[in-house]
Amino acid sequence: MNTDPADLLSLTFAALADPTRRAILARLARGEATVSELAQPFPISVQAVSKHLTVLERAGLISRGRSAQLRPSRLRADPLKDAADWLGSYRRLSDCAPGRICPAMAEPSDAGASEYGIRITRVFDAPRDRVWREWTDPDAFADWYGGPACEVPLSSVSMDVRPGGKWRLTMFCPPDRRRIDWKGEYREVDAPERLVFTVSDQPGDELFELVIVMLDDLGDGRTQMRFEQRGSMSPEQYERATEGWGTFFDRFEERLAAS
Repeated sequence: MNTDPADLLSLTFAALADPTRRAILARLARGEATVSELAQPFPISVQAVSKHLTVLERAGLISRGRSAQLRPSRLRADPLKDAADWLGSYRRLSDCAPGRICPAMAEPSDAGASEYGIRITRVFDAPRDRVWREWTDPDAFADWYGGPACEVPLSSVSMDVRPGGKWRLTMFCPPDRRRIDWKGEYREVDAPERLVFTVSDQPGDELFELVIVMLDDLGDGRTQMRFEQRGSMSPEQYERATEGWGTFFDRFEERLAAS
């Protein structure tokens, strides 16, 4: 029987929707079994189990032997792998807002920029609480955000650091003091370990990047910062953004060294 791959996927998920059928597959993962053996743990008849096996066989999840008396069932893993691959492509969807196009469903594996976003790791000679304040204190944030080239007037900075709270600031950059209005929303605030927020310089609330900051106490007065940015920019844009964040974090480090 020739079946469209999408239809096969539908058959797989329909078959997996029943807990009895999932339990049957779990048993067959340990080895083949007859219908009588499969029926033993369940408070249902052998005939009912046989109907479940028919559904699983139609979905391609099992094969059944030819012996008229026994017909042992065997697990077939290929449809499960196809279903797992399909689900895997959406594993990071929860990090995106409803309606947001988010190609960063796969996590970048190496430091720097990729088609999926940015990952940067820095180690600072400062306690974790001190590093956390650089991200959450308006005076500190205004001083390093933008690096040495851009100016952020403290009067333009507003930071309501709590889940659902908003932040915004205005940045003036060369050439000709080009104005950029940044804004976003805090998604997670777990002081002093994890900060998740959105960032955008676009009008409206539909287009944004997601920033994740994780701070690890190294136990010797030093803090490791793991920074990630995810969203829908092009690889070239992520390359430029990586360079920009690098200059921001250089200023970040200068502030910590001077304190």
